[in-house]
Amino acid sequence: MLSLTATAVDAVRDATTVQDAPAEAGLRIVAEEVDGEFELELSVVDAPIEGDQVVEQDGVRVYLDATAAEALSDVELDAEAHDDHFHFAFNERS
Repeated sequence: MLSLTATAVDAVRDATTVQDAPAEAGLRIVAEEVDGEFELELSVVDAPIEGDQVVEQDGVRVYLDATAAEALSDVELDAEAHDDHFHFAFNERS
């Protein structure tokens, strides 16, 4: 199952803790396999979509569609702060 670094937790919290955000707001990751590789799309959403796998860690939520859940099962989500935003990275766990 996908895990998050402390920096990724902070980044997801920053992205989903905005004024008027619903309690179930989270980061949603959708994967599409193209030519044997996965293309990932990340977006902030109000709630999961039916069938999403829910990863909750340290009070934040990440929602994965079925393809992303499979593709990222042994991966750690990391983030790096850049001024007023974050860049996300996916690292294989050893």
